[in-house]
Amino acid sequence: MWADSMFAEQPNRIYVIDKQTFDVVHVIEEGIQTLHPEFTADGRYVYVSDWQGNVVRVYDALTFEKVAEVGDVMTPTGIFSVERRMEPLGH
Repeated sequence: MWADSMFAEQPNRIYVIDKQTFDVVHVIEEGIQTLHPEFTADGRYVYVSDWQGNVVRVYDALTFEKVAEVGDVMTPTGIFSVERRMEPLGH
């Protein structure tokens, strides 16, 4: 599970939490005010918006390494997968 801390004392941290143990297994500390981690449909990557930094960063979901950055995006907020709209109801 990936969680933001956009209103915390250090709002640029993304916490990766083990769903079984609830332990923090990794912390990504980059940017100014990061929020809304969103997995790609295949689960390989995670988009993270940097609200104050005006960029969207893309991380490898397994290694946590940054693989791309899209700049010059005015106050990006949530990145929402189109795949969610295509899922059948009641799954």
